Amino acid sequence: MRDAADHGRGISTDVEIGLLRRISDLETWVVVETGIGASVSLPIHAARALVAGIQNDAEVIALLAPEREID
Repeated sequence: MRDAADHGRGISTDVEIGLLRRISDLETWVVVETGIGASVSLPIHAARALVAGIQNDAEVIALLAPEREID
């Protein structure tokens, strides 16, 4: 993780991933939070599209494989 203004490798951090649907919401959101004020929220349809895009991209899948070291 790194701030958008920063450059370089970033830092390793724990994240919390969950589902959120407030009473006033029409849809459920996938939320990724770092606990230090940074978060990403995607509606379910966008999260599904993201997952499908990742699954269809062999290069991205290879980079996300846990046994591979990333420079």
